[in-house]
Amino acid sequence: MILPYSMKNKPWFVFEEAIVDKLEKSLVDLIGAFVERLSQKYSQIYLFRNDERNTNFKLHQFKGQTTHYAGFMPDFILYLQNKDFCYQIYIEPKGPQLLDQDQWKQELLESIRPENIELVGENDQVKLSGVKFFTYNDGRNVEQEIENLP
Repeated sequence: MILPYSMKNKPWFVFEEAIVDKLEKSLVDLIGAFVERLSQKYSQIYLFRNDERNTNFKLHQFKGQTTHYAGFMPDFILYLQNKDFCYQIYIEPKGPQLLDQDQWKQELLESIRPENIELVGENDQVKLSGVKFFTYNDGRNVEQEIENLP
């Protein structure tokens, strides 16, 4: 069930409401729970809901054997910025019933690391990163993965 949740008192969430299902809400709550720790490393912290009704942003695989030409839209983008660089971290919550069939999406997310990406027309102050699928109770340690970014 998808419901709206007020985010008015959460300046790190870019919309006034989070329109999300239960799993997505648990990700938003997780980010909210450790935003204070992130603020020790980053001066700007924003979580975007990547909604297909509002954007056409998609990730595509260009290296290796491309098997999914349409790409996919990660549900969330976490933006972290300090004085030296900014991160764009792509996060996809995924229920257990979809883990196997959407494994290609996780592989694509995990291939997006600063050391694997060449930004054309940009500089080394922008770092792109993907993390493992977010599952219930953070079963794949997404929080730790985000906190351990260099």
